[in-house]
Amino acid sequence: LEELSFLEADLEFKHNIKIEYVPTGELPLVQGVYADFSQSISNIFRNAIDAMHQSKTKKLSVATRFDEENIFIDIKDTGCGIPEGNIPKIFDPFFTTKPVKGQEKEGEPTGTGLGLSSCYQLLRPYGGTITVKSKIGEGSTFTIRIPYQPKPAAAKTVDKGELK
Repeated sequence: LEELSFLEADLEFKHNIKIEYVPTGELPLVQGVYADFSQSISNIFRNAIDAMHQSKTKKLSVATRFDEENIFIDIKDTGCGIPEGNIPKIFDPFFTTKPVKGQEKEGEPTGTGLGLSSCYQLLRPYGGTITVKSKIGEGSTFTIRIPYQPKPAAAKTVDKGELK
C-alpha cells in the first residue's frame, strides 16, 4: 500500500513502529476516486499510530485479501484499544478521545474527531464499510470492506461440431 510510504515523513512511524504488510497478491480493480480510498486508509493509519504513542510494543500490521465480491484491508495496531462503549460513536463527526490542539500534554497526539467520520463518508458511496474489533491494552483491528464487480467470465466459443 502506497499509503504506508507516505508515513515515512513521520519520524515516530519511521523509527519506532514495526510494520508488517501481508499482501494477498494482485487485488481486483475497483472503480472510484483514488483519493477517497487513500484518505480513508491514511486516516486509519494515523489513528493507529496515535493509539500506540504510549505502547511498549509498537506494531502496525496491514493485510489485504478478497473474496468473490469484496476486497478487505485489515489494519491492526498494538495501541491502547478502544473502550467498548466508545465503538458505536467513533464514526460520529467530532467524537474523539484525544485532546484538542493546545490542551494536550507534551508529545500527546491531538484530534478533531473528523478522521474516522470522513472515512465512513468517503467509503459509503462505494458500498464500503469499516468494522472494528478492539481490546483495551492490546490494540484494535479496523477492517475496510470494499465491494468490487468481478469481471464477467469469458464467453466460451463452441464450434458447431461440438453441439450434440
